[in-house]
Amino acid sequence: MNLTKKEQRLLELLLKNQEHIVPFSLIENFVWIENGATADTIRMFINKLRKKIYPELIQNIQGIGYKLSLK
Repeated sequence: MNLTKKEQRLLELLLKNQEHIVPFSLIENFVWIENGATADTIRMFINKLRKKIYPELIQNIQGIGYKLSLK
């Protein structure tokens, strides 16, 4: 499994905050430090990451962000 740098940062952020909701704004600030990202860009990266790991681990919290659930 090869993750891009942004996918690695996204997974790192979700792991650090597992079982907590990570809002879109925090994802944008942590992963896209220099130039920001749209909600669609974040969704696209989440979908790519889901395909590379277990898809059911990343939960969508509609309108707020995402949560990594390892239970």
